[in-house]
Amino acid sequence: MNTFEQHFFARYIRDNEKLINVFHKHYILIIEDIIVWLFFGLTIPTFLYYSNSFELQMLQLQYIWGYLFLIYGIIIYKLFDWYNDVWIATDVGLIDIDWGLFSENVVYVEYEKIEGIELRTRTFFDAILWVSDVNIRLASGGQFILHAAYKSKEIVHFIQWIQKWGGHHAEKSSHWSKDDALSFEILMETLSEVVKKHMHRRGKDDLTEEYIDKLTVVSHDTGTVDLRSEGDKIWVEDWKKKFIKEQKKHHSDDGEDEEDFHHT
Repeated sequence: MNTFEQHFFARYIRDNEKLINVFHKHYILIIEDIIVWLFFGLTIPTFLYYSNSFELQMLQLQYIWGYLFLIYGIIIYKLFDWYNDVWIATDVGLIDIDWGLFSENVVYVEYEKIEGIELRTRTFFDAILWVSDVNIRLASGGQFILHAAYKSKEIVHFIQWIQKWGGHHAEKSSHWSKDDALSFEILMETLSEVVKKHMHRRGKDDLTEEYIDKLTVVSHDTGTVDLRSEGDKIWVEDWKKKFIKEQKKHHSDDGEDEEDFHHT
């Protein structure tokens, strides 16, 4: 998403929403439209004009310029229609825009209301060009389709990712990509495993005497509610017994050393 898109589509964003990405239809659609209109609207009429078929050379110049201006206007309309028929992704949901010359249909869909998402590839050539329809099914039974979406697989990955992690992660980057989502997911899973291992293997081995003293004072307070699990309580008690045993052994070793010193 470039800076122009951020400002151009900002008018569709509601209050307290942040624009994250804009999903367009595949550019092959507009290329096909332009080729068709240039061929049937300019190439063939130009050939007929120079061959003087139907005595076209008898037409006045203003009619010819008017016709060229009409073809130019149609192509510009096709470009504008392709560019404006988009899905806008915010930190809250998707905005489906169906643009028209005199009217437009705008629908807001929250991510939490999305029940499923799928890709539909119609033909063999669509599969080669990576042209697929993105179909979103809502919990209410409705659906929204972005026909011939550009980078359709990334749209699916984005929606799945943002449903899992939330929009507040995606809004931090205006250049979201599938690789960013996968990297972030791997990072979060790795950190979760590290924290889990630390809590279960090392975290409770790092207890200190100062911590035990504070815990003892707080636990004897009548207004304190102990929310620790039974496993935590047993672990602390075992640590206390181990610590007391080591302290007694340490003191006995010091006494033996002191006794040996006096004998010498």
